[in-house]
Amino acid sequence: MLRLGIIGAGLIVEETHLPLLTGMKNRVLVKGIYSLSGKSSAHLAEKFAIPNVYLTEMEALTDDTDALLIAVPIVKNTEWIKKGLAAGKKVFCEKPAIAALSQKDEFDGMNPGMLSGCVIAENQLFFEFFTDLRKRLASGEWGAPEKFRYIVERNYTLDGVAYLRKEWRANPEHTGGFLFDWGVHHFSLPARLFPSLMLVKGAVSGKAEDGFPSRLEWTLSDGRTEGVFITDYRSPHKSEIFEMTTDIGHLMIGREKTLFKPSDGKVTIREYKGHRLHDSFSAEWDAFLDFALGNAPNPHPLAEGIDEAARFLEFFGKSPRSK
Repeated sequence: MLRLGIIGAGLIVEETHLPLLTGMKNRVLVKGIYSLSGKSSAHLAEKFAIPNVYLTEMEALTDDTDALLIAVPIVKNTEWIKKGLAAGKKVFCEKPAIAALSQKDEFDGMNPGMLSGCVIAENQLFFEFFTDLRKRLASGEWGAPEKFRYIVERNYTLDGVAYLRKEWRANPEHTGGFLFDWGVHHFSLPARLFPSLMLVKGAVSGKAEDGFPSRLEWTLSDGRTEGVFITDYRSPHKSEIFEMTTDIGHLMIGREKTLFKPSDGKVTIREYKGHRLHDSFSAEWDAFLDFALGNAPNPHPLAEGIDEAARFLEFFGKSPRSK
């Protein structure tokens, strides 16, 4: 049984994490919650029967918990990861690990064994379809990748107004908030599938709710494989599609199934019920609990999360603009 403390009491904690954790009571006990807004943490403690509302950071860090969920604005992630690890906790941190290139060095000097206790959450990384895809690509079963395209379309102006109006998401000093958050999130998939790919060109355009850009498009290449990413926050559609051409066929991943069509015309279909390209955090929690309870290695170490965020930041800079 893992004893967990929660840092943050926002929308994602209330609507995603706590409902999931409530259904995992045989594996995890939520002992307490802390937020700068005592009213928010008290509300969630009452709603989800959490026994303690931590009134100070010190209470949250010194309670006899085994791990912390860090669910705060991106600009606070680095600070809280360091505090949690220094307190001897395992840390489950929502993406991304850093919000500025200068933060890359903030973990220097910390014990490597301590740093290994942090897991960076990225929804796509843990789903069955993704682990299966990595395995098949590594084995050569679906051939050598040549080109891929990943399109993510949502209209957050219509279906996520409350989410978008969080002050930190619209603040340009917070790396564009929402743009950076989702940019790194989507970048995590090809970054792990094809670690040799480099960002070669990209553009940010449009203007969505509260002033941040509405469309992000970039191209990655290593001279052999090339990929294009498009994330559009004001699309009339709602979809996520990953397509890839290899030297022996064509692969397409939709919301619930994978289809591979080799050049000989035979079609292979794999269905992943309930595992969509962007779903809840259930798969991440399963992976984190396996790790934190000593039953599996770290599924997404801090060093990888920092690298993914840094590669994105190095290209787009602190305030993304067309390049």
